[in-house]
Amino acid sequence: MSIMGGLFMWNSIGLIEDLGLEEHYDTTEELYKAADDAYSSIAYNCWIAAAIYLVTLVISMQQFHVNKQAGHFQL
Repeated sequence: MSIMGGLFMWNSIGLIEDLGLEEHYDTTEELYKAADDAYSSIAYNCWIAAAIYLVTLVISMQQFHVNKQAGHFQL
């Protein structure tokens, strides 16, 4: 997710289909603004998702350690 966030932040042309842009814009400036806004928004969403994954990993590792110390399971 962090790599996807970086690609969206750098306006990767390969991801343009994922922006959800409208079919028609009156001016090219409107199109560029809408694309830049969509790229930034999606990039932040990807980084938020990556942070949530990281928090989940840390909590899972902590719970694994606690359960291992309590003797609930053996490796």
